[in-house]
Amino acid sequence: MDINASFDVIAFNQEPLVTVLLAVEPSWVAIGPKHVAAGMNNRAWFYCLETAVATSGVKGETTREYVAKVAGLKLNSTVAAALCDGRLQVHAIDQAATEAVIPEDDSDGRVTSHDITAEAIVYGTDVSSFFFSDRENIQN
Repeated sequence: MDINASFDVIAFNQEPLVTVLLAVEPSWVAIGPKHVAAGMNNRAWFYCLETAVATSGVKGETTREYVAKVAGLKLNSTVAAALCDGRLQVHAIDQAATEAVIPEDDSDGRVTSHDITAEAIVYGTDVSSFFFSDRENIQN
């Protein structure tokens, strides 16, 4: 069920690389080195940019449902980190299982902001704490 919602992935000062047709009108979008994502409420749709550019169209969308409404999503080339209800749900983009929920409990406060690189996740909480976690330490 496609509606009239889409977004263009554009390199700076160039023509669109690809237009992504969406099933819903998104509340947010995110972009990483190899994927784009769009979502609303607790659901996200991930699209592979490499496939889309090579075939002049988006194929192979992956859908992910989270436990709560997504307040923000960050991507690296293989991992997504979704901010849901004060915690980060971290998972491989093309796998259904959650790798980790950060923080594991509320003792460090609720996550208010985050970012992700190829090697690490950084996040801040509402108790003025700032945390850094490398990939090895976030896997279960």
